[in-house]
Amino acid sequence: MPDGSDPGRVLLSSAGHPDPVVVRADGDARVSGLGDAAGPPLGIFEESRFGHTALRLGRGDALVLLTDGILEAPEQDGQRPGVRAVLPFLAREHARPPAALACALCEDVLRRGGARIQDDMTVFVVRNPGGLSS
Repeated sequence: MPDGSDPGRVLLSSAGHPDPVVVRADGDARVSGLGDAAGPPLGIFEESRFGHTALRLGRGDALVLLTDGILEAPEQDGQRPGVRAVLPFLAREHARPPAALACALCEDVLRRGGARIQDDMTVFVVRNPGGLSS
């Protein structure tokens, strides 16, 4: 969720989802570990507590949240490349608008896997306003 006092600051809590990816305006794509904010899946334990962490998105940077179905999708040979395939794709395609980037990532996963879906594939992309910086 954005922090109203700073439009580039985002507070995150995992609740069992994979760590987010931050794609900088220059195309540098990296997993951003959540540390203590990486908690158990939501709704599993009644007494669960969830920490949070803050990320800073510069002008034109994007935050990519995805489910494990994207990272664990097998390719046609049965291998699961996970983040090794996702990061280069996001770096290469980073200039796309957020919705187009999310759709293109799902299409890439389906293409590499021969259109077999074994799990949910959810991608959410938000970009810090201001457009791409040069």
